[in-house]
Amino acid sequence: MKGCRTMQERILIAQSGTELLRMLARHGKSTLGLRIMQPQELAQFALMRSGIAMQETLLRPDEEAALIFRFLPEIPYFANASYHDAQCLAASLRTLRSQIPAQERSTLTAGLSSSPFTEKNAALTAVFDQYTAALSRMQAADSICMMRRALADANPLSAEITVLREFPVSPLERALIAHLSGGNIRTCTLRELLHQPEAAAVMPAVTESYGAANEAEAVLGTIFAAHLPLDQCIIALTDAAVYAPLLFELCSRYGIPASFGCGLPITLTQPAAVLRDYLYWQTAGHFGVDALTALLCGTAFDTGQFCADFGIADRRQLDAFLFAAGSMRLGTDISENRARIAAYEAAAVRDTALLAQLKAVFTGDCTDCASLIRSYAKIRKNDLGRLDAAAQHKICDTLERFAALTGDPAEKLIPELLQARICSENSREGALHITQISGALTALRQNLFVMGLSAELFPGAPAENYLLLDDELQAFGDDAPTSVRRIAQTKQMLRNLLQTAAALGVCTQLSYCGYDTAELKANNISAELYTYYLEAGGTDEKAFRQAIRHTGYFAQDSGGMTEIGRAYLHGETLAAAQAAPADVPAAEGTLHILTPSRIEQYLECPKQFCYQHIMKMRVPEPDDVFRIMTPAAFGTLVHEAMECLCGEMPGADAFSAHAEQVFRAYLTERPPMNPADAEKSREELLRTAENGYLLAEERHLTAAEQDISAEYPCGIRVYGRPDALESLPDGTFRVIDYKTGKTVVHDAENAYSCIQVMLYADMLTRAGRTVTGGEYWYLRTREVIPCAYSPERAAVIETVLAEIAEAMRTNHYPAQASKEACRFCPYKGICEEGGAVKC
Repeated sequence: MKGCRTMQERILIAQSGTELLRMLARHGKSTLGLRIMQPQELAQFALMRSGIAMQETLLRPDEEAALIFRFLPEIPYFANASYHDAQCLAASLRTLRSQIPAQERSTLTAGLSSSPFTEKNAALTAVFDQYTAALSRMQAADSICMMRRALADANPLSAEITVLREFPVSPLERALIAHLSGGNIRTCTLRELLHQPEAAAVMPAVTESYGAANEAEAVLGTIFAAHLPLDQCIIALTDAAVYAPLLFELCSRYGIPASFGCGLPITLTQPAAVLRDYLYWQTAGHFGVDALTALLCGTAFDTGQFCADFGIADRRQLDAFLFAAGSMRLGTDISENRARIAAYEAAAVRDTALLAQLKAVFTGDCTDCASLIRSYAKIRKNDLGRLDAAAQHKICDTLERFAALTGDPAEKLIPELLQARICSENSREGALHITQISGALTALRQNLFVMGLSAELFPGAPAENYLLLDDELQAFGDDAPTSVRRIAQTKQMLRNLLQTAAALGVCTQLSYCGYDTAELKANNISAELYTYYLEAGGTDEKAFRQAIRHTGYFAQDSGGMTEIGRAYLHGETLAAAQAAPADVPAAEGTLHILTPSRIEQYLECPKQFCYQHIMKMRVPEPDDVFRIMTPAAFGTLVHEAMECLCGEMPGADAFSAHAEQVFRAYLTERPPMNPADAEKSREELLRTAENGYLLAEERHLTAAEQDISAEYPCGIRVYGRPDALESLPDGTFRVIDYKTGKTVVHDAENAYSCIQVMLYADMLTRAGRTVTGGEYWYLRTREVIPCAYSPERAAVIETVLAEIAEAMRTNHYPAQASKEACRFCPYKGICEEGGAVKC
């Protein structure tokens, strides 16, 4: 149309394009026709404008590492490399290739050949060759390939291309920009882009805090104390790994809206918690009961949905499922799972519902890490749900791509995946923005807070790349990213931020933690701040340090911590929000049901009895996957083997075969980590069972047909089933109780010591049988402890039960402290009496 001019398209090479566009708009600069790109985006844009469609699949950086990891064992120098090493190799190759504008292979080889580390560099060259060959076979490309393609084939653009000097480009990127701009590269600073005059250096206020957490609290306190609008404040972090989790926790606790341009550790999410439990289950947990329980019953795992999907009706069924699967160590190998479940099913009559559940979970794809997290990792409903959803996508997508590229199991990748950061987001209205220094440069607001300016964190110590040493990098040009140059760029980035903020009239405050509360040591302030102070017209170090503001440990200004700190400093007593309820005694007339073994436990220690059976504080024994069987499991197997001795006595060979079968069936329930270790347990079991056979050989044992019970005047009902009854020639009976412990603890002359068999005798007597007494059979040593039953001992039973009933009524359970008993008590950590015993 006549009189109209076509607006020339402008391209700005910089980071954080969305934030920079917003910043330009806030300062009244027109963004019409302006595109902000990174060099990789520029290459893709130029190819598209030239009508060139790349047929190759574009790999992401994590896929580059996975591809390298697949062939790394083929290179002897890197044969034992981990996935982390593959990530370092991928990053090093990317760095090296970006320093080479043309003739990549020959330039790379020539540059590395000048180094004395010939073996390492030959291996590095081999990695490059195999990597490029793999890309060709897969018809794939990475960002470096795409830039080279644009440099070779794309037509120059008609747009004006400007490089923001705050974000340096590599030689390859510079060559690409020169080609696409027709050799007319423009450069400018952010200040010049905003048309702001250069301002004199001004030293911002500096605050020293007691620790990193205190520093975070102090910054938030400053914002709220000054009533600063949150969306006019930005926090720049020198180390996001240290400060981002602290700020996230504080913002979550006090409902402070915040956006995190620096991202957040994936470990803050529910899917990552499941991933961590999955890794432990696979590795240090050895697929055992405890590790499986931690995975499927963790707070981040949707146990209810899992149970619903696999027909697990209640907690009892879930416990049975966990114990069976963990004891068999069913894991991620489906073929091995099928074999173990088949052996378990064939060894004995099993619960059909349990078998169906085991088969459904462990012979399908449910144990695949990505499937498990996608199906059962909880996604929180509040604002944290966005983090959980991002973590779930990151984990599942990465694991599936890794498996597709390498075919290797997930545990090789999980440790690195747990180091990832997620949810790097743009600023939003009404929210505080938290980012790194480079991100703050393109998202400046009216109030800037820079955190973490201790010498420990900023600018950091030079650290050479062990794969590409500084001398080797310098062979590719003076601008190569050596360790010294990276430190210099870090310093310059802060200087750029402070200078731009000064030019824009931004109110800036700096802070650092002067004390490391984790390592209990003092931290110095970064020397860069003193240098900047002198440039801003400062006089000397003494004046510099006198100008620093200090916050005490309790000088927070955010949320409820202020009141706690002030109360502490003034020596006030803080009242509990709600008084703890007093102990409530049991109601009169309540019927208590106990077993003889629980009554025996009361006599050993009333307080332990209270913890376990009254307060229901169960402390399950840790599952040691390397142990063939626990003492309790050993006792159960011996009792099972001895059952065939009640009634018609089998022959010795038949009994040995039966005991052997009992042990073999047990091994299908709990396959040993090392099969050779099972032989010792087998011999011990057969020897103990044989001792029982020899004791029973001259006796006539019968089995108790059912549980027996009796109700006593004190309000306690006792029930149980004795191991065996001996039928005596005179028509009377004797109670037999098998013991598999190594130490004899019962005394025939002590009625309290014999309480267990005496209770069975008393209940049988009340049921109409004539019982003369009982015996404890110690099967390891074939020692027999006889215990006579008499009216006097029946009276002792009444006394003991009345004492227990009174304890239940008054809620008084004194500890029976002793060195031996307290040594192995699971409650000694919370028991005042038992905890005082020196073991």
